[in-house]
Amino acid sequence: MSGRCLAVVLVFLLLPLGPVVSGNPNASDVDFEEETGLGPVLDVAGSSIPSTLSPASTLLHLGGHTFDPLFASQSMPGDDGLAVVQFVHTDGHEHLAALNAVEATVLDHLNGAAVVVRLQPNTADLLSEHPAVRWVGAYDEAWRYDARLNDGDVDQYALVVTDDLHPEHLPGLVVELLNSGADEATCGVGQCTVSVSELDVDARLNFLKHLSSDGRFLWIEAAHVMEVHNAVAAGLAGVMDVRSNATFTLDGSGETIAVTDTGLDLDHPDITGRIAGVYTSFGLDPSPADSNAGHGTHVALTVLGDGTGDSSAMGMAPAASLVMYPLEHDPTGVFGRQGSLYEMLSDADQATARVSVNAWGLNGGHGDYTSDSRSVDQYVATFADLLPVFSAGDDGTTGVTPPATAKNALAVGASNGSSLTPWSEFR
Repeated sequence: MSGRCLAVVLVFLLLPLGPVVSGNPNASDVDFEEETGLGPVLDVAGSSIPSTLSPASTLLHLGGHTFDPLFASQSMPGDDGLAVVQFVHTDGHEHLAALNAVEATVLDHLNGAAVVVRLQPNTADLLSEHPAVRWVGAYDEAWRYDARLNDGDVDQYALVVTDDLHPEHLPGLVVELLNSGADEATCGVGQCTVSVSELDVDARLNFLKHLSSDGRFLWIEAAHVMEVHNAVAAGLAGVMDVRSNATFTLDGSGETIAVTDTGLDLDHPDITGRIAGVYTSFGLDPSPADSNAGHGTHVALTVLGDGTGDSSAMGMAPAASLVMYPLEHDPTGVFGRQGSLYEMLSDADQATARVSVNAWGLNGGHGDYTSDSRSVDQYVATFADLLPVFSAGDDGTTGVTPPATAKNALAVGASNGSSLTPWSEFR
């Protein structure tokens, strides 16, 4: 059969399908879509196949409460302008168009279709009329803190500071917190930590109410104590195999790595000549010494040791330079920090580090996305020049410890091949 005859036969075979399959919706299709939320109906061999648009969640999860705001009491934003905006669909471009029209400032994302914003005065009604908006209402004070704080037992609070508060106002904010009843207070970009251990239960709850009414704070939660985690050797991580079998040089040459931990033995032979800087401004005292458990030196050598002291214990990047951030209080052995993780990561970035190693986590909030987790993500979203690495925790049964729960951090854990495993089994 010639090519021309074959083409004619194919045309005749396909002709009956022409009126059956149509991709062009008519006016009735458009009306149907507007009324039902379903896409145009296409007739295929006598059957109807509606295509459903993916709906956005109608529920909000705030402060331990889950609800549909359309069925809750509504109030307009107060003097601080903080509001929750819920959209009909999950189209981010549509969201920005609606918010930009009223010059709203986005402060946080609650889910794919809801945000916390700061509105300009007298713009809430205008925003609510936008066809992309499902609901607008005040960011209620009861939604701004973890409901587990209501019993008054927690004596350390972590506060998420709004992104539109300029850093030069942070020292004044610390003074205000102290004058309002806090025993101790520290603030950094995006985060404050306060202690209320000297207040009784009623006074703590009053202080919590005061904080939740302050438009400079987005969220209040329990602040957990930092604790160090064990580090594993290069052999367990498979680095020895790579180093032995690779045809290229992979030793950290030309790179700077930041390590945040207890302290550092500055005289250790494995890092001689490769300490680019030691910064104590975020620690609990000005001493860089690793005078208690020696955890910081252990982690630094696991990452950067060149094997001078023990050739069988070479680190993962034995030719890299080290920027160290000691945090431990030498007289007491307390491990903690001053300032936010955003600031500490930014400082390491400015010191030319492209990886920040943090073999520690919080002793509570396992699996939670905390203010520390958010602070890490805030840094990465702003700069994205440095990779934050956090250990997942020492116990494989209780969940990942913050800040390893950050969305843009590399969380490192251990496995025995079938389940998560406590580090203690490798000691």
